[in-house]
Amino acid sequence: MKRRDFLKIGVAFSTLPALRVWPADEAVKKTLWPFYAFDNGVGRGIWTPEKQAAVLKELGYDGMAYNFTTNKDLEKWLKIYDEAKLGISSLYIPTFPGHEKGKQFSADLRETVKLLKGRSTCLWINFRETKDKLDHDEDCVRIANELGDLAAEQQVKVSIYPHVGFYVEKATDTLRITQKAKHANVTPSYNLCHEFLTKSGPKTQEEALKTLREVAPSAGLVSINGVSMASKRYIVPLAESDFDLKLFLAELKKLGYQGPVGHQFYSIKGEPEVLLKNAMTAWRSLQPIEDGKVIKAGHVSAQQENDYAYANQSANLYSIHHRGFCRACHTA
Repeated sequence: MKRRDFLKIGVAFSTLPALRVWPADEAVKKTLWPFYAFDNGVGRGIWTPEKQAAVLKELGYDGMAYNFTTNKDLEKWLKIYDEAKLGISSLYIPTFPGHEKGKQFSADLRETVKLLKGRSTCLWINFRETKDKLDHDEDCVRIANELGDLAAEQQVKVSIYPHVGFYVEKATDTLRITQKAKHANVTPSYNLCHEFLTKSGPKTQEEALKTLREVAPSAGLVSINGVSMASKRYIVPLAESDFDLKLFLAELKKLGYQGPVGHQFYSIKGEPEVLLKNAMTAWRSLQPIEDGKVIKAGHVSAQQENDYAYANQSANLYSIHHRGFCRACHTA
């Protein structure tokens, strides 16, 4: 759109009654899904929860995905994140198929779910590697159902985390277990880096999207990161990805996924503040747009920001960025 057209629009708006407007800094924070940083990108073991919350809040994240330690620690994190109006999207929880009953997950989880009562925080459980190569699906199903029941008592959800080298290592494995469990409170999940890290995982973009189409419609959680397919480095910054993340997110939107999206930072080198800032910038730039034109998630491009700023200066108007408000202003 040419700048004179923006001025015409500005004059038209000036004749309308007073409207609620959205400053640019608020508008660009609006994205299609809640966005959470994995705690391995937020100074895990080094930063205080206060510093984590402050940095995440400043940069526009919705919160953190937390590697569960103890209930005492969790109470502290919940209090501080509540005060910052941030969320903890999930707790990473190990379970152990093949172990004797009673030792397959921590008894502390009974107290954990009470702390999470009524929250959107999900128990993101993995199924660790087993000593043998036998079929342990029945064991996994029992664990999933037990934790599904336990969490449901406190209105807490459970999702299954795929991890390379574990008994459940791919997204389709999480789908298999949830389909066998048939528990309304237990969902599969999709973890982009672990899809590529597994030997039997996808080798191409289309193969990764095929799996996404199978899992995303019923998924409870999704995580992303940059993927360098050329160099076979499967956890890189979003901006360095040659795997088409914009296409991936467009597909995720088309599949109707509405849950949170986490960002895996494991093994990415650099200062956490810089990595988090760069990731948020890239995340906003990757937001899907409807029909290739209309921005629905609140993201605006750098060029659009310049055009809006120019229109504001010339017509003395605020930028009107509210998603879906004006089709003319929200075209690429």
